[in-house]
Amino acid sequence: MRKGGPAPLPARLAGLVREAKWLLLGALALYLLLVLVTYQRDDAAWSHSVGEGLTRNAGGPVGAWLADVLLYLFGLSAYWLVALLAWLHRVCARRLRRAASRERFARRPAAP
Repeated sequence: MRKGGPAPLPARLAGLVREAKWLLLGALALYLLLVLVTYQRDDAAWSHSVGEGLTRNAGGPVGAWLADVLLYLFGLSAYWLVALLAWLHRVCARRLRRAASRERFARRPAAP
């Protein structure tokens, strides 16, 4: 056991955490793209309120609020956040493939 740090995760659990991170990044990127594309200025959100309670954003009230905050703070540059998450998703997928191929190579029986 090492001093000063937590014990490392078992290999299967570490792989599961990597896959969960990959899936979460992909889902988050798609959700952000969805709420930004379906942004409606008439929805009740962070920067303004409206009399009717109908939210037209595909992400619901949370999506309307999130899109409003992101577009208010960053403008159209908020779409770069989607691009960053998509890029991170791709990097994670590449690492997963590389780790899987290393694992398969390590499990091969030695040639006679």
